Formats: sequence, C-alpha cells, structure tokens
Amino acid sequence: MSNSMNGPQRLTSVALRDYRNAVTLTVVFAVISIGGTWWYEVPVRDPDMSSPSILLPFLFGPLTLYAGFVAVRGFLRQRKIGTPVLEYTPGRLGTSFSGAIVFDKPADVLGDFTIKLGCFAYGPRGHDGERSGLSTKPFWSGKMTVPHAQALSTGRVNFTMKLPSTPQVPAKGRETYWKMDITAPMSGVNFFARFTAIRFY
Repeated sequence: MSNSMNGPQRLTSVALRDYRNAVTLTVVFAVISIGGTWWYEVPVRDPDMSSPSILLPFLFGPLTLYAGFVAVRGFLRQRKIGTPVLEYTPGRLGTSFSGAIVFDKPADVLGDFTIKLGCFAYGPRGHDGERSGLSTKPFWSGKMTVPHAQALSTGRVNFTMKLPSTPQVPAKGRETYWKMDITAPMSGVNFFARFTAIRFY
C-alpha cells in the first residue's frame, strides 16, 4: 500500500491468506486426529465412549474434512482468478467512494459482479491498549452490481458507491473497520475477493 494516506492505495485480496490458513488448519486437525488416535490407542472396534480420548477422531475428524474442503476450494479459486487488487483513493465519509478491482487473471464469469461494502467496529480498547473483538454484523452496508461484460472487456471492475456521513457505531471510542467483498458466478468455483482495512477520513 502507498505510504500516503490520501494518495492512491492498493490492497490485495485476503482470500489467498484465508486459503493458506485453511491449509494450515487441515494439517493441524489431521495430525491431532490421526496422531492423537494412534498415541492414545483409541480402538476402532468397541471404543470406550466414556474415555475423553474418543473425542479425538469424532471431533477433529469432521474439522479436518471441513478445513480440507475450504482449502481445496481456495486452491481452485486461486488457480482460476489469482489475487485481485483493489485500487482506490481514500475519500471522505458522506461523499462517493470510487475505485476498481483489477483482475490478476482473466475471469471467465457467467454473470454480473456484486460488490458489498460494510462498516464494522472493534470493541473498546482495554487498559493495555489492545482492541477487543470485531463485530460480526456491519453497522452500515452498501451493495451494487456491475455488468460483467463491461468488466471483462477492461480487466477491471470499476465502481462508485455513496458513503454514509456517520456510520451508526453503537458507542463512542470504537474504531471502525471497513470490508469489501466482490462475487460473481463462475463454473466450478465462483469468483470471490475480499479486501479489508479500507481507509476513509
């Protein structure tokens, strides 16, 4: 990202990071499930249901499968679309937010792009200065659609969205956090990119 707060900014999609995290979790859960089962000698037949060790295959086995599914889906998406980039210039709240999502690879989408922008908030900072958890629901959200024919001809999804003057954050002293998702239907794995830590002033 540019060092100038008010100058042009470039953010890469965090979907690649999430895919790598899913791969890591798959390996960790698999090691715990298989290695723990072997270490505690959990019997395959007639298991002792009262033993805490029985939780290893029954709990971490499904977690391994789910994390593996997410990892495979992320791998396929990474091969198809690469890592898109968001280019924008930070704007002022209450005005328009304009920018473009630039493709890393040609995106053979089957329908229009949907862009969702949301404003979330961290909890108040503690005595140590650390921020607490992020809200799970946005306090403000906006949505728009961009025709896919226009985007495919230019290799980028241009957008302009109206920003709120003041997001309805529930209490003073809570820092806002902006996130943008862009999706479009594709054969196999849908187009998906996520951009976080978007800045306004």
